[in-house]
Amino acid sequence: MLFRFPHPATLVGLLEMGSMYLPVDDAWPLFRQRAASTFEKNNRRQKQLLMKLANQALERFGGSDQRLAFG
Repeated sequence: MLFRFPHPATLVGLLEMGSMYLPVDDAWPLFRQRAASTFEKNNRRQKQLLMKLANQALERFGGSDQRLAFG
């Protein structure tokens, strides 16, 4: 036991973390909705940024073939 938990705080911390639970109350649906909305917003922003960077790379290195343009 001493080798696995060289300090008492390590054992106590592990036992405490093992007994955690996630409280779910009436605010849970709102939390999930906000989390999903934030994820979608960030996902759209990331895609827009990647398309902008890809188009900039095409302008700089890709020549004049507009069939390759993103967006």
